[in-house]
Amino acid sequence: MRAELALSLGAILPELVLAGGAMLLLAADLVRRRGDRGPIWWGVTVALVALGALARTPGAPDGLVFGGQLSADGLAAAARLLVLVLLLLTFLISLPFGASRPAGVVAEYVVLLLFAAAGLSGLAASRHWVVLFIFLEMASIAFATLLGARRDDRAAREAALKYFLLSAFSTAFLVYGLALLWRSGGSFVFGSPQGWGPSDRLALCLIGTGLAFKCALAPFHMWAPDVYEGGPTPVVGFMAAASKSVGFFVLARVVLEGGAGTLPGARAALAVIAALSMVTGTLLALPQRNLKRMLAYSGVAHAGYVATAFSVGGPEAMGPVLAYLLAYALMSFGAFAVIAAAEGAGLAPTVDGFRGLARRAPGLALMLAVFMVSLTGLPPTAGFFAKFLVFRLVLENGGIWLVLLAVAMSVVSVGFYLRLLVPVYMEGRTDAHGHEIPAPEPLAISPEGWVAILFLAILILGLGLHPQPLLAFGGLTGAP
Repeated sequence: MRAELALSLGAILPELVLAGGAMLLLAADLVRRRGDRGPIWWGVTVALVALGALARTPGAPDGLVFGGQLSADGLAAAARLLVLVLLLLTFLISLPFGASRPAGVVAEYVVLLLFAAAGLSGLAASRHWVVLFIFLEMASIAFATLLGARRDDRAAREAALKYFLLSAFSTAFLVYGLALLWRSGGSFVFGSPQGWGPSDRLALCLIGTGLAFKCALAPFHMWAPDVYEGGPTPVVGFMAAASKSVGFFVLARVVLEGGAGTLPGARAALAVIAALSMVTGTLLALPQRNLKRMLAYSGVAHAGYVATAFSVGGPEAMGPVLAYLLAYALMSFGAFAVIAAAEGAGLAPTVDGFRGLARRAPGLALMLAVFMVSLTGLPPTAGFFAKFLVFRLVLENGGIWLVLLAVAMSVVSVGFYLRLLVPVYMEGRTDAHGHEIPAPEPLAISPEGWVAILFLAILILGLGLHPQPLLAFGGLTGAP
C-alpha cells in the first residue's frame, strides 16, 4: 500500500511542485513584497523544477496511478511536457508586464499562472471524469481571473466575464453528459478500452460539446475573438497553445483511444464540425485588423484541421494528432510572443501598429515571418509537416473531400497570414499627406523575450527540416 501511494504521489510530482510553488509565493507575498520581477523569476524557477520532476516521474506497470484515476503513460507525459515548456516561455515573455505593475499584482499573476498550469497538467493525465472536472475548473477559474488582471481595462473585464460565463456554460454540458454516462454504465473511468453503446450517443454529444468549447471548435468558438483581444497577451498565448492542446488531448482519450469515434454517426459529425471550423475560422480571419482577433479565428481553423484526423475515429489517428498539436502550440505561441514583445515596446497589436516593423526591429519581423509561414503550412516549417501527416491520414481513410477543403482553406489563409508581412516589410509610416515618416528609434525588446522567441523559431524550422522529434512526440516511427 505504501509503495503504491509513493508511486502515485511520484507520478503527480510536477502538479505538486506547481501548486506548492504557487502557495509558497502567495504566503511570501503576504509577508514581504518583492521587486517587480522577483515573482516572475520565482515562476521560472518553479517551472524548471516541475520539468525536472516530470523527467524523474516513475512509470507505473500498467500506466495508471491512484486506482486508475490518473494516467502515467506516454500521452500524459507528452501533454504535461508541452504545458510546462509553454509555462516557462510564458514567464519569460511576461517580464515587461512585471516591470509595469506593482509587486503584489505580479505575484498574483504568477500564482494564477502556476495554478492554471497545474490544472492543465492534471487534466492531461486524468482518466476519471470527476478528477478531470476538478482539474478543468481549477484551470478555468485561474484563466478567468488572469484575463481580468488589468482591472482598469474595460476590454479585459469583458474578456474575463465572457470567458467565465461561457466556460460555465460549457461545463454544464459536460456535467449533464457525465450524468447520462454514469446512468448508462455506472462508472466515471474513461480511456482504453471503453465500451460505448448506442444509449451513450446523447452523453457523448454533451461531453463533446463541453470539450469543443475548450478547443474552440465551430460553432462553439464564439468566446475566442473577444477573449483573445481583451486579455493580457502572454496569458492569451498560453491559453491558445496550452489550453487548446490539452483540450484536444482529452478529446483524443475519449474519441480515439476510448473508442467513442466508432459510435454510429460519430465520424460524420466530427467531419462536419471539422469542415465548419476550417471554413468559419478562415473566412472570419480575413477581414481582421487586430492581430489577436486574427489569431483567434486562425485557431478555430487550425482546430478544424486537427478535427479532420478525429473524423478517422481510430487509434491510428493519435500520432498525427499529437504531432499537429505540438507544431500548432509552438507556432501559435510564437506569434503571440512576438505580439507581446511588440506591445511591451509600445506598439499596438494591429496591422497598422506593425506597419514598418522591419525598419525598427528587423529580427522581430523575421521571427514573425517564420511563425506566419508555419501557420500557413508552407515548407520548410513544422506547420507544413504536421499538416502533411494529418492530410495523408485522412486521405488514406477516404476523406478526400475533407482534405480538398482543408487545402483550399490553407490557400485562402495566405490572405491574412502572409498579407500581414506586406506592411511589416514593404510599407513605412506615412503622414496625412502621404509623406513617409522617418523611422523612429529601434524597438527595445527584453533579452528574455528574445530568448523565448528565438527558441520557438529555431524549433519551428528545425522540426520542419528534421521532423524525427515531431514523429517521436506523436509516437510515430520511420519516414513520412
